[in-house]
Parts: sequence; structure tokens; C-alpha cells
Amino acid sequence: MKYSYCYQCGIGIGNYTKTGLCLDCWHKYNRGENASNWRGGRTPYNVIFINGIQMPEHRYIWEQAYGKLPEGWVIHHLNGEKKDNRIENLMAMPRGRHWSDHSLATRLRNKQVTTIRHLVSNPSNFYKKF
Repeated sequence: MKYSYCYQCGIGIGNYTKTGLCLDCWHKYNRGENASNWRGGRTPYNVIFINGIQMPEHRYIWEQAYGKLPEGWVIHHLNGEKKDNRIENLMAMPRGRHWSDHSLATRLRNKQVTTIRHLVSNPSNFYKKF
């Protein structure tokens, strides 16, 4: 087993990590501009301020129409457009179902892309499918 030390604080971190940081230092470092999912300070959603508190616009619109969102539930955009906040495009669902729906959609999309690439790479494959 390769043993290494955090280059930030110097404590032993056991197995070598890609970052060379212990978990505490990694959490301190992986914030703001250093975060792997940093989008330049922008969110893909429209946000509004209600009584000085920032809130996603889609959540506010849904709660105005139907009341407080239950704990553990999220708002899903039916057409996938994160800035389309018409009430008919919003649906509340449990967080777990939302994650599974999105992961299923991703798997299906990836499978379709793989199939299309396979067909395009060798046109004779197309006729074998049908």
C-alpha cells in the first residue's frame, strides 16, 4: 500500500489520492471557482429574491400554485428546459424518483448515441437491424 501525506496540511492520508489532499482539505479546496462543477457563479435556473432570500424561480411558482413543497421533494421540468417555468411544465416528485428518472434518461440517450455511432461507422449494419 502506498502511503502519502496531504500536501496542504501534512497529515497522513493512507492510499494516494488524485488530488494529494486529505478529505478535510479537499472539502475546503473544492469550493467556488475550484469546484469541479463551477459554472462561473451562474446557476442553470432562474432565481428570485423573496424577502431577501434567494430562491429558485420554479420552486416559488410551484409553491404559489400548490402550497409548500413536502420535505424530500423537488420540482422537475417536464420538457427539460431549466428556464421554462410555466406551471404546466413543472411537476413535484420525490428526490429519489427524480434522480432515477434522470439517470434512466441518460442511460437511454447514451445507448441511442452508441447505436447511431455503430450504424454510421458501418452502413451495412443498418440493414442488419431491420
